Amino acid sequence: MEPADPKTKSHKSKVKNIQKRTLCPFVQSPSQECYFLDMNSNKISMTIYYCQNHYEICEIYKRMKQRKEDLESSDNGAS
Repeated sequence: MEPADPKTKSHKSKVKNIQKRTLCPFVQSPSQECYFLDMNSNKISMTIYYCQNHYEICEIYKRMKQRKEDLESSDNGAS
C-alpha cells in the first residue's frame, strides 16, 4: 500500500482538520488533576474531548485558569 499523495484533496482536508484542533494551553504545564497525566481507559475519551477543542468547558481548565488569573492579579497588586 502506497502512502497518500499529499497533493490530493482528501489529504489536504485531513491536514486542515488537524490544524483546526486546538490543544489546551495547560498541556505544556499540566496540573496533577489533568486527565492525560494519569491515563486509563476511563480517561481516554475525556482527554481527547477536553484537552483538544473543548478545553474551555473543562472544569480542570477553568480552575487552573482562575488560579493563574488570581496569581497574576496578586502579583500586579503587590508591585
